[in-house]
This record gives sequence, C-alpha cells and structure tokens, in this order.
Amino acid sequence: MVSDEMVKVKFFGKFADSHGTELLLENAKGKTIQELLIELNVEGAYMLAVNGALVSCNVTLEDGDELAVMPPVGGG
Repeated sequence: MVSDEMVKVKFFGKFADSHGTELLLENAKGKTIQELLIELNVEGAYMLAVNGALVSCNVTLEDGDELAVMPPVGGG
C-alpha cells in the first residue's frame, strides 16, 4: 500500500532495467508526470498509467497515487 504522503512509481521493461522496478517518492504531489520523469531522467517512448488508468504526461500527481511507466506495446 502506498503511504498517503507518497507517490509510488513502478517501472516496467527497459525502464525497470535502468531505473529499478519501484520508487517511493515523498515530494511528488503537485508535479505533472512529465516534470517527474524529467527529474528522474526517464527518456524514450513510454505509456503511463495512474492508479490503473492510462493517462497523458500532463496529469498532476497526488499523494497516494501509483504511477506505472511502461514501454509502448508493440506487435504486428
């Protein structure tokens, strides 16, 4: 369970390889996902979900949120 005063960031695929699988951040409330990803040096194409729902990078994070950062789904 995420603390009410933290944001959990979960990384998948290539992002987990370079950033680890999970971070708990205290001062993320009020930041957009884009601002947070810049601070964390996350680069490249990605899909984002907050609390299980796909979102864009301009969503503002709140305490208790869980952000998932995933590589884009490929196929063919």
